[in-house]
Amino acid sequence: MRFFISILIIFSGCSFDAYRSSQQGPTTVKSQTEEQKRAVPIIDSEFERAIDVVLRNGSSTEYQRAVTLLKGYFCTKEIREARKLRDATLLSERYPKDSTLNVINGQVYWTAYDRIHFAARHLVEYFDSSTIKSRNSFWPLGTTQEDLDLYLEAIFKEYGKSIELPERGKSGPGFKYYDFMLPGKDIKVRVGIESSGRVSSFFPLSGPGVKTLSGDELEDILEAIGKDT
Repeated sequence: MRFFISILIIFSGCSFDAYRSSQQGPTTVKSQTEEQKRAVPIIDSEFERAIDVVLRNGSSTEYQRAVTLLKGYFCTKEIREARKLRDATLLSERYPKDSTLNVINGQVYWTAYDRIHFAARHLVEYFDSSTIKSRNSFWPLGTTQEDLDLYLEAIFKEYGKSIELPERGKSGPGFKYYDFMLPGKDIKVRVGIESSGRVSSFFPLSGPGVKTLSGDELEDILEAIGKDT
C-alpha cells in the first residue's frame, strides 16, 4: 500500500507554467536507482491490470480500485489543447541543445513545441484528452521528456547514416516516417521527419511497457476516471 501511495504522489498534477519552465535550459537526466528499475515492471503490470478491469467492467470492488489507480496516472499533468500552444518562440527553440545530429543529406532537430506535442500525445500523465485519435500509443510509465530527448539522440547517432530527409513538397515541407528499434531497449518506435530536418512526430509502436489504446477504449477510461474529453 505504501508503494502505491508513493506512486500516486509522484504523478500528482502541476500547472502548465511550471511544466513549461521546467523545459528551459540544457537537458539533464538523473539515473534511476536499482530499486526504481526493479519497480517499473511492477508498476506497468498494475497499470495494465487496472486498464483491463475498467474496460471489461470488473466487479464493483476491483473496478473502484482500478479507477482510483488510473486517476493517479492519466492526465495528472494534462497539457490541454496542446496544439494551441504552438508559437514562434517554441518553434524557434531547437533541440538537442549541445550537439548536432547528422543524416545523409542534412541535420535533424526538434523544437520546444515538438517536445510538448510528444508529451501531450504519448506520455500518460501529460496526455491531452482533447486529442484522442483512433490509435493512441503511450510510452512506458515513468518515461520523461528528457528520456525522449535521449532516445531521439540515440536513434540518430545509431541510424543517421541510413536516414535521408524527404524532398520538399510542392506546397510545403515533405514528410516521411521511419521505424526503428530503440537502441538499448526492446521498443519499436516511429519517427516522423520533415524535409527541413525537423522531427515533428515521435512515438512508440510496441515493446515492454508500451500501451496502445483505441479511441473508444481511451474514451471509456477517461470517462471512468471523470475526465472530460
